[in-house]
Amino acid sequence: MEASKYFKAVNYIADEIIRASKMDTSKMNEQEKQIMGAFCFGALNGYSLENRISTVQIQSAMIAILVQKLQYDPSVAAEFFDFLVKCTEKDYHPTMNAIIHRGVEGYYQLEDTDKLRENIADIDKMVKKYNK
Repeated sequence: MEASKYFKAVNYIADEIIRASKMDTSKMNEQEKQIMGAFCFGALNGYSLENRISTVQIQSAMIAILVQKLQYDPSVAAEFFDFLVKCTEKDYHPTMNAIIHRGVEGYYQLEDTDKLRENIADIDKMVKKYNK
């Protein structure tokens, strides 16, 4: 797939997820940004696997999302991306792994905003419940 077409698709996916969440990215705390980043990573992976995208393109697209959409510093975004990759192993970080998998589901919910919003809200509730 042509890189510009891929980046356009990835931006659309991230924008739809953020829009469905009804969250203001400029007002997110760090935990909310990490949840949104992990969810977007999952959705991006769902799309990328379906379209046989290279690892290099996935990495650059995800870092761009973290920087442009979630206002991470580029070096922090790169570190967070590496962490997310490690989280694809369930035993490394079970909670982030679960959020990533919910993001993959989210990719398939892009056409149903209500289901997508409910998916994101459920994650937020779950994380807040266990952080008390």
